[in-house]
Amino acid sequence: MEPKRASALRACAGAPPRSVGLVRRGGGPLEQRARPGSPVPDRPLRRPAAPPRPHPRPRRALQAPPELHHLPLRRCRHRHRAGHRLPRPPDPVLGRRAPAPRSSARSLAGAERHGGRRQHPGADAGAGAPPEGAVSLLASIALGTGCVRPECALPDYSTSECRVQAEALLALNTDASGVELRFQDPGSTQTASWSALGLVDTGPDGRLIARVATLGGFRLSLHRNTSQASRVTVELTNVHPLIEPLEGQIEQHGLTRVLDLELRDEVIEIRGRLPRVACDGGFELAAVGDIQTGPLTFEGIVDDLHREAAQADEIGVPLLGLLLLGDLAEHGSEPELDRIAQILRRSPVPVAVTPGNHDIYDSSLPLFNQRFGPGSYAFDVCDAHVVMLDTGNADLAPSIQGWLPTLLDHDQRFLIAGTHIPPYAADTANGWRREDQAQHLLAELSARGTDALLAGHIHFRLELHASPVREVIVGTGGASQGQIDPDYGYLRATFRDRLELCYLPLPAPGSPGPSPGREPTTCTERLPPPPLGAG
Repeated sequence: MEPKRASALRACAGAPPRSVGLVRRGGGPLEQRARPGSPVPDRPLRRPAAPPRPHPRPRRALQAPPELHHLPLRRCRHRHRAGHRLPRPPDPVLGRRAPAPRSSARSLAGAERHGGRRQHPGADAGAGAPPEGAVSLLASIALGTGCVRPECALPDYSTSECRVQAEALLALNTDASGVELRFQDPGSTQTASWSALGLVDTGPDGRLIARVATLGGFRLSLHRNTSQASRVTVELTNVHPLIEPLEGQIEQHGLTRVLDLELRDEVIEIRGRLPRVACDGGFELAAVGDIQTGPLTFEGIVDDLHREAAQADEIGVPLLGLLLLGDLAEHGSEPELDRIAQILRRSPVPVAVTPGNHDIYDSSLPLFNQRFGPGSYAFDVCDAHVVMLDTGNADLAPSIQGWLPTLLDHDQRFLIAGTHIPPYAADTANGWRREDQAQHLLAELSARGTDALLAGHIHFRLELHASPVREVIVGTGGASQGQIDPDYGYLRATFRDRLELCYLPLPAPGSPGPSPGREPTTCTERLPPPPLGAG
C-alpha cells in the first residue's frame, strides 16, 4: 500500500498519520525508511509519493434544499462530489424546476401525499407530518462510500414512487388570473392543504377543469390568492348525475357540471353530495380490468352499463360507479390512453381508475396520471369504503405501503379494495415482485375484515380461495384471452344487507356465451330489495 493512502486510512480510523521519509541508496530505487523513533520497517517503493498532509481534509456533508428534506431517499447510482448541492427536482407536469414551498408546513404536510408521505385524510395541515430534519442525509456521504438522494429527484414515472409525487402535484392548479383550485378530503374541513383525489387542469379557454377521481361525494377549494378576478368558471367532470346541484352551477350534461362562481371570499369551498335516497335501498358498483388490445370490446361494456344503470334505477338500487382495474392500454402510449378517456366520457356513471403494468411504460411523463389522476387513493360511497391501489410495478410504492393502515381505516359497513395485480400468496411467479409485500397487504386487508379484493391482470374471471381475503379477478375488459370462446364482461357488486358479487357476460361476436361453472357466477334475474324493516 502506498504511504499516502495508508496514512489517510489511519487518519480515517482515528490514528494520527505516521511520519515517513523517503531516501535513495546508492543510486538505487527509492526506498521507504522510518525516521528515528518510527516503527515502520524499510521496504522498497515502486514510485515516489508526495508526503501526506498532517491530517486529511474534512469532507463537507451533502445537503439538500429544505423543501426536499421530507422526501424518501434511495442510494444514488453515481457518487456526488463532496459539497455538491442537490438540485430541486423538476416539476413533472410543467417540465421546469418546482417552486420553493410557501411554508414549511406546506412542504412537509401540505399535500397529504407530497413526496410519498401523507397525513391522515381527516387531519389538519401539519398533523401527522414528519418533523423537520426527520430524514437524515448523512449516512454514507460523510464516509465517502456512496450517497443518497431524494426519491424521484430525477423523475422516472415508470416507478411507483414517482407516480405518487406526480399525483400530488396534479391535484391542484392555477388559472391565468392566479385563482388556484385544489382537491380536498371530504372528511376534513381544512383548506390549507390538498389531497390527491383528482386531477386539475386548464382548458383551451383558460377555465379550470377538475376530474373527480372518486365515486360519491367530493370536495374542492378555490383560493383567490393575489388574483384580482371577481368571478371564475370551473368545469367538473366524472360527477354522478345524482350528485345534488352545486353552488353556482349553470350547466349539467352527462357527468359534467359547469360552475360560475363569485370570488367573494379568499377561499370558496365546492362540495358534492349524494342524496340519502341514493343509498337507503342499497346500491351497485361495476368492476372490470384489462382492456389493452380490445377497446372495441370495452366500448360494448360501456354501452351495456347504460342498460345496467337503467335497470338498477327501476328497482331502487342505483349503479353509482365503475372500478377500472388497470391495463387500459397495451403499450401505455398517449393515443391509447386518450382513446380510453374518450370512451369513458360516454359512461353513464363515474369511473375510479388505477393503473396496470401496461399503462406505465413511459418513464419521461406521468401519462396515466395526467389523464385519470391518482392511482392509490381511498373514498367512501354510501356505506362502503373503497381503496384503490397502484400495483402497476407489481408492488406498492414504499410511501403507500407505509400508509396502508390510514388508507384502510374506515367507519363504513363494507370494505372493498381494487388493484391490478392481485396479491395472491400461492402464485407470485405471475404476481408481485416480493412475496413478503403481497403477504403484508393480505394481512392488512384480513385484519380489517375486507369484504372483497377486486383485481385484473389475468385475462379471465376467477375467484381465489387460498387466502383469508376473498379475491375476485375480472381481467375481462377486452384483452386477448387466447381461447376460442372468450369470456368478456364485467362484475356487478350489489351492496344491501350483505355484499353480492356476480358476473355480467358480454359475448363476443359469434360467441355462444360464457362457459358455465366459472366463478364468480353469472348474474341471474334481478330481484327488488326487500321492503325496509322486513326481516
